[in-house]
Amino acid sequence: MDEKWEYYVSTVIADESDRVKTAEKLEAMMKRQGVAGWELVNVVPFGTNSLYAIYKRPLS
Repeated sequence: MDEKWEYYVSTVIADESDRVKTAEKLEAMMKRQGVAGWELVNVVPFGTNSLYAIYKRPLS
């Protein structure tokens, strides 16, 4: 059976040299705000000072 996923993309203004810490902070923020169950898939740089954080969760 193929598993289907729901995706969520968030744009974040961040310091480009601090991507790993920013990703960890984003994941903690998602959990605190009641959006637990979302898995951080990737953090993609966009421009000079922003990031796209991509999350997914199963569509069950």
